[in-house]
Amino acid sequence: MFKKVDWKLLRRNYRIVGHLTGSLPRQPKQNTYQGLPLKLLREEATLLLEKGIAELVTCNIPEINQSQIELYNHNRESNIMEQAKIIAKEKNERDLFYREQNHLPCDVNKEANKDISDDEV
Repeated sequence: MFKKVDWKLLRRNYRIVGHLTGSLPRQPKQNTYQGLPLKLLREEATLLLEKGIAELVTCNIPEINQSQIELYNHNRESNIMEQAKIIAKEKNERDLFYREQNHLPCDVNKEANKDISDDEV
């Protein structure tokens, strides 16, 4: 269950508690308090269905073909490569900044300052 209104209705009128499984928007990394969506036990769902309070709906999920999978994998690999290059560049910039701030020679490790080639990632 994803809507707050439905969650409140179930809790107040039917005493269905369920289990909140989502993260809070402003604190996504904490696990003490959970938010919507609400997960129902099988018994809770069955009760709601039997009393006519809820209904099951089907979701039409389109078929995924092999070309879509290949395109996804290609884009994913490209993004990983791009991120690795950006991370390496930022690391080199931080290293250079640190060396300049501490009056260390900047050309000690020229290999670390070169861009990562596609073969190295």
